[in-house]
Amino acid sequence: MSILETRGGYPHILRETFTTTGRAHSLRGFSKWICIRASTNPCKAYFKEEDFDNDINYIAIPIASASTPYGEWKGPIETNTIWIKGDGGSSDVEFMAVMRLN
Repeated sequence: MSILETRGGYPHILRETFTTTGRAHSLRGFSKWICIRASTNPCKAYFKEEDFDNDINYIAIPIASASTPYGEWKGPIETNTIWIKGDGGSSDVEFMAVMRLN
């Protein structure tokens, strides 16, 4: 069984630089699971536009360090839009979402 079969979908991959202003990224369908990795500066991920606008209820994605060796956050979600912004400068972000088949 492949990772796609265990997660129930197909991958959506994004590699971009996000500034401290940030922006939304729309997925092609509804996601079931995501992994976000920051490489140059930490970043913040939001699942609602209101949270993004008010800078609240975000997930902090750290860069790789001794305590966070991969500098990533992964977990389940139920949305098709994610707002991302750099935290303390522009951040190079690798983003992978597993999209639901249905």
